[in-house]
Amino acid sequence: GTNYLMGWSYDDTAEARGFNPVFGVGITRCFNPKWSLYGGIQYGSVAGLKASQKTFSSKTFDFGYNSIDTIVNTKQLYYVVIPVQLHYHFNNRNSIGIGGSLSYLVNTKSDIAINSMSGNSLMTTVSQKNKMGYYAGAFKQWDASVAVVYRRRISEKFSVSASANYGLFDIKNDTFFSRRKFERNIGVKIIFSYDLFQF
Repeated sequence: GTNYLMGWSYDDTAEARGFNPVFGVGITRCFNPKWSLYGGIQYGSVAGLKASQKTFSSKTFDFGYNSIDTIVNTKQLYYVVIPVQLHYHFNNRNSIGIGGSLSYLVNTKSDIAINSMSGNSLMTTVSQKNKMGYYAGAFKQWDASVAVVYRRRISEKFSVSASANYGLFDIKNDTFFSRRKFERNIGVKIIFSYDLFQF
């Protein structure tokens, strides 16, 4: 499926807005013809980060002046998501539900630039690379959201669901980025499902 995030804004810069792919598996437990409980595990991401940059500086004065600036520009976040939803079925094709999800940040992707300057040679060298890895303190490890869901069964095996999700936590560390802003995940998730088994 896909997850469209509304993102957030800093003055004239919009961040984390756009579509992100979602993959996963789930299981539905039917209590009776009207009520069921859905749970699963999904893997998704938050892309389009444009204002998540941090500079780390190191200076030494041994045998001349040396300076190294490491600029970490985080571009994408990767989450494992556990959704849980309670559904009410109007008939065998249409249902609505309420629920929520718990998300765990498993990895990030960043562009890294390293600027090195030596006072002896008065030269500056720049190296750039793309790196996977989580920088401690930059983003909150856990996130949670609440959701309302509509599900439509297309055929005996296929169904589609749409959920509006509202994040409860600030996912970025204000102190780390020196910016006071509550960045929450708000969006609409569209999931296409295929029933492998029926119990």
